[in-house]
Amino acid sequence: MAETGGPGLAESLWRYRLLIVLVTVLAALAGLGYSLQQPTRYRATATLILRDPNDPGVLGTTPRVRDLAPYVTRQVELVTSTPVLDRASQILQGQGQQRAPTIRRGAIDVRSSPDLRVTINVTEEDPKLATAIANAVADAYQQIATERVNADAQQAIAKLEEARARLQGELDASLATTPRDPNDPLQLTAQQEALVTQLATLRGRMDEIAVRAALDGSRVELFEAASEPSAPTSPQPVRDAALAAALGALAAGAYAWRAAARNRRADGREDPAAVLQAPLLGEVPEFHAPPLRAGAPIPSPAMLGPVVAEAYRFAIASLDHMVSHLGGSSLIVTSVAPGDGKTSTALNLAISAVRDQRRVVLVDADEHRRHLSELCGRNGSPGLTDLGDEAVPVERCLHTLELADGGSVPVVPSGRTPDHSATFVRTPALRKALSRISEHADLVLLDTPSLLAVSDTMAIAGQADGVIFVVSRGTPLRQLRAARERISSTGSPLVGYIFNRSSTSLSPYIPQDNHSARRGARLGPGWGGGARETPISETSRTID
Repeated sequence: MAETGGPGLAESLWRYRLLIVLVTVLAALAGLGYSLQQPTRYRATATLILRDPNDPGVLGTTPRVRDLAPYVTRQVELVTSTPVLDRASQILQGQGQQRAPTIRRGAIDVRSSPDLRVTINVTEEDPKLATAIANAVADAYQQIATERVNADAQQAIAKLEEARARLQGELDASLATTPRDPNDPLQLTAQQEALVTQLATLRGRMDEIAVRAALDGSRVELFEAASEPSAPTSPQPVRDAALAAALGALAAGAYAWRAAARNRRADGREDPAAVLQAPLLGEVPEFHAPPLRAGAPIPSPAMLGPVVAEAYRFAIASLDHMVSHLGGSSLIVTSVAPGDGKTSTALNLAISAVRDQRRVVLVDADEHRRHLSELCGRNGSPGLTDLGDEAVPVERCLHTLELADGGSVPVVPSGRTPDHSATFVRTPALRKALSRISEHADLVLLDTPSLLAVSDTMAIAGQADGVIFVVSRGTPLRQLRAARERISSTGSPLVGYIFNRSSTSLSPYIPQDNHSARRGARLGPGWGGGARETPISETSRTID
């Protein structure tokens, strides 16, 4: 059975909501502090709207530029070029600006758009200086562009002038060698008339280029001068704090999602199945119970409520089905860590088995805590550690836990502490003791220490016929994974698990009022009604 994916995003964020809120607030404060430490800056913007390059130029030709983007890009590069910035410094110096020679290229941001709009953004600490620089750069661009157009016009006129001088020379030579009619001295030959026409065309062309260069030199359709900004563009504490908060929340949310996937917990009864690779034997809801005391009668699951009783009866029925295919009768009951309710689960399973007329023996194999031995008042009496000796009869080690509503559960206490208690669980003596106990029961339940807390449990599991795992709601799945690996190394099969302290508190078929009334009536004086009910977490500190 493969493990399922991690929790959803909403579930992950809700689980780590306090961390996300804390990180978001700290990030906002950090962004606010950083913003307040930044110098005040003002931004001024000058706009140039360029003329369409497909319009006839100063030379009277139509370039037919299909893609305007490269053309606009070249103009942007010209705006930020060294000649333009140097000219802008000269303009500022002529205006009396003291900081004119220190135009920072990094303070100028030039943007373009497909509609031939070029914006010149200048950011400075002084709003007046920012405005002056933006306008000076725009003026410098227009001057440089005009000068370039004029230079191109002068070059074109110079070439036309050379052609005109050549044609004028040909005309003068022709007039000097051609006889004139005394009656019509102005009469010209066809060749001379052609030369005169060409000269007139060249003169007109030169005049047209000069006029166009004068009228359309910079090819700027409109210039919108920058106005002095009234408010700074930075710092903006509110914006920066909001941006930092958003980034902090995003980072915390990403961490929460990963952490939730890495630190998944068994919140539902099906969650442990994929990790333990074992079936669910039963689901026990969270309930309240009186604290258990040594020598006092033990309340049965039926006295704790019909839902609790049905939960343990279902677990015993599932366990019977699994044990029938196991080939053995001794099962250890363990959990990940202390406080998961393994001892209470083992005890209630044994009580339910007794009520179903099954032969069951409950064994206290937790040498460190000895909870069951204390409950039956036999701590230090002959028990499990003594049954490795054939000379000790099993009957001498069998004791009973009296139930408050009648009946009893056979219990084998931990026994007298041997010289080397840790050695006992790792020797064939434990297997021999379990074999002798199995002769008196069809089901032997061993309450053992928590698997990840004490190494003895692995040794006991290696001697038993199977393992029952008690999983408390909220147990980290990584701990279950580690427990599964340890159980696998013992060679004993994991029969299944019982999901303890489920969030399902009442059966949908039993009204809450009737359930509470019956439970109070069955517990009797001191256990129900007006008596204070102890949460199961408090009981777990008394009997794990």
